[in-house]
Amino acid sequence: MNNIQSSYNDEIDIFDLLNRLYKGKWVISLFVLISILSGLSYYFIKDHVYQSKLYYEITNPPPFVQSKIIHNDLNNYFFSEKMFNKWKNIYTKKTSINYEEFLNTEILNGFVFQKRKDQLFIEFIQIDGLHAISIKSKNLSMINDFFNYLNYINRNLMTKYISKVEEELTITKNFIRGFSSNDFSNQSQINSLQKLMDLNSYLNNAKEEYTVLTIKRPTVPIRTSPPRLSILMSVSLVLGLIIGSFYVLILQSFRQHKDEENKI
Repeated sequence: MNNIQSSYNDEIDIFDLLNRLYKGKWVISLFVLISILSGLSYYFIKDHVYQSKLYYEITNPPPFVQSKIIHNDLNNYFFSEKMFNKWKNIYTKKTSINYEEFLNTEILNGFVFQKRKDQLFIEFIQIDGLHAISIKSKNLSMINDFFNYLNYINRNLMTKYISKVEEELTITKNFIRGFSSNDFSNQSQINSLQKLMDLNSYLNNAKEEYTVLTIKRPTVPIRTSPPRLSILMSVSLVLGLIIGSFYVLILQSFRQHKDEENKI
């Protein structure tokens, strides 16, 4: 009998709770409206940050340069202030890229600090074995500017490696000239001849394909901040309902307690 009475009281409490919420529906609606308007204000006031990726692949490396060295040279060229200023001077379109913004370091009180990952504007990354440059920007046109800048770096890398190959070719030729006709049976001389052929082949290919990297167009930009409008509105709606409901229940409990005191 007591269990039946307890269950009955619980049901009464639930109905009472729902009744209180129903009576305060306009107050709850007001909280929901305020929450949604706040969410909309945040969405339109907050700067939108977009992320895109530039995938690249080493397709024309010099015969004596390892991939690791090429990646290191690419990184050094990309973050070189001298290289950036040269590109900016010859770039026909006006760009809003600021050199200090995309560095992975910052200077505070004369000390150089590494930026946190969430502060990085530009980041060299690797996804499933593929190399890419991640770009975060509030300006969509800036993404295409970085694509052009990377192609400029690509051509400068090729110029550097062609110069190295030509130097190596001259050294190899001078080394081979010192051979006698009987020396070509020696393995080291055979290797030198093979190296000479590789260097000549690379130079011939470089004239046709004047790039070290194959660079893909930027990926479709994805907005990373603020959240999507649909998600923001859903969160605002739920938050408004929760806060409004708590406010109504607390207010009605306070009034009920006050009425009971007045009766006493």
